[in-house]
Amino acid sequence: ERLGLFNPDDSPDEVDRLSRREGVAQLWLADLRSREGKVPEALRHMDLMLRTMPHATDPLLERLALAIQSPEARAAIRPFIKASTPWMERFFYITLDKAPSVRPLGELVASLDRAPDVDRLANSYGTLIYRLASQGHYDLLRQVYPKIPGVKAGDLYEVALASAGSSSGYAPVIWDFGTRSDRGGALLKPDQAEFFAIGDVSGVASTKVVFFKSGAPRQLLFRKLEGEPGERSQTFWRVSCVLGADDGRVVQSVNLLEMANNTLGKLSVSENCTAATMELMVDGGTRRSPTRVVLSGVRLGS
Repeated sequence: ERLGLFNPDDSPDEVDRLSRREGVAQLWLADLRSREGKVPEALRHMDLMLRTMPHATDPLLERLALAIQSPEARAAIRPFIKASTPWMERFFYITLDKAPSVRPLGELVASLDRAPDVDRLANSYGTLIYRLASQGHYDLLRQVYPKIPGVKAGDLYEVALASAGSSSGYAPVIWDFGTRSDRGGALLKPDQAEFFAIGDVSGVASTKVVFFKSGAPRQLLFRKLEGEPGERSQTFWRVSCVLGADDGRVVQSVNLLEMANNTLGKLSVSENCTAATMELMVDGGTRRSPTRVVLSGVRLGS
């Protein structure tokens, strides 16, 4: 795509030689090399532009956010995705804000040996993981997550409640108990959590995505410790397959409030499902006090 800011008859070698440190010259060179199909060279000039004129970075980064939809552009920008690149934080932020799909950025991160270990990127990593799931790119999510610094890759394949207390993992690979005051969940102990909803409120109290390794157990096991039925309230597990031959299939447990306290429960997942979202649903019914259920020992077994 041509910028049209310079005279195409100007000599690129002369501009590079006379104005190497001037951002405007680098922008012209980046545009020229891009029109010539020399994407790596265009990226090199754009990098110099971004380093020498930081006040003008956003328009260029918006172009990069769109450019990485091309595999060639992703390959060209890959060497710049490192902690020492000063515009890296803005690149992630703008790409997540402007790009129509998060998949190209996910594919770029998946191609890295390791994503940059930069504290300022933590929010962008969290947004990337959340949107890969919300946009249905679960196959890519499984590739991207282990590349993120500080995470526990094993959380992809586990459902233990303890992950909700992780300070380094990202939802929904770790349990997401939400931030609403009218429904949600809270850890009581590392292996025990309370889920609740006030009267006349219903919906998801917690959610997690889980992947199943070949031959691994696919039965959700748990212990119901507390929770009383009544006044149209209910809580139940809902497991939705999101990857595999049974993509779209949903299974649901009985009303957990009707189970006796301190009893074991289980819910089977199809063998043809390779990834699923697990949700704890709570309906407050017509209670004046919140509906609550306390669970422990959540795990995959047989």
